[in-house]
Amino acid sequence: MGAKSIEVACAVGLLISQVAFNNVHNTSASDMTYNSVVVEANDEVSQSYLSKKFYRVNITKNFECVEIDCDSYQENDKNTIYNEVDSAIMIASKKYGVDDKLIRSLIKQESNFNPRCVSHAGAIGLMQIMPNTIKKFNVQDPYDIYENIDAGTKHLKGMIERYSGDIVRAVAAYNCGGNALDKSGFRSLEDVSMLPKETRIHVTNIIHYYNNGF
Repeated sequence: MGAKSIEVACAVGLLISQVAFNNVHNTSASDMTYNSVVVEANDEVSQSYLSKKFYRVNITKNFECVEIDCDSYQENDKNTIYNEVDSAIMIASKKYGVDDKLIRSLIKQESNFNPRCVSHAGAIGLMQIMPNTIKKFNVQDPYDIYENIDAGTKHLKGMIERYSGDIVRAVAAYNCGGNALDKSGFRSLEDVSMLPKETRIHVTNIIHYYNNGF
């Protein structure tokens, strides 16, 4: 599997398998946008890869990424950390005034609740915080559930404030950066074609989870 295919599969594998096109009958604007992005992603990667949930995950703490099947991770490990993750989410939600459902939706998209997840760009942990965010918020251990969620939520809060409470633009900026988002001209899901492909998938998936659950 080539590097580009791995990158695309990491971004969309979970998207495809979780939704399985269950909501194609829903004609709301957000779901129509969501489904169009799913179809676009489907065109990028063969069905043999989309049938699995691939993520680039750091399992050695040395920033080397490997592929694992997130299904097996979920079955064996997710339940053992869920209570800790839930506690960290509620603490951060109360501390920063960010809806806990939005935090969960972002974590679902970013890492599928895998605290060891590392992206090709070097984003780390549950909320896929970048090295500059780690430095900015003085994170000692980005793999730590509480530290990661605290820093990620604080960063998300900054984006929400920047866009006057507009969570759609906030989660888009969380992915591509505020300056890049401002230059794109993106204002709402109707403008999703203005965004880079990775960000299109990111924002539509999170808003779908936020509105419909997962």
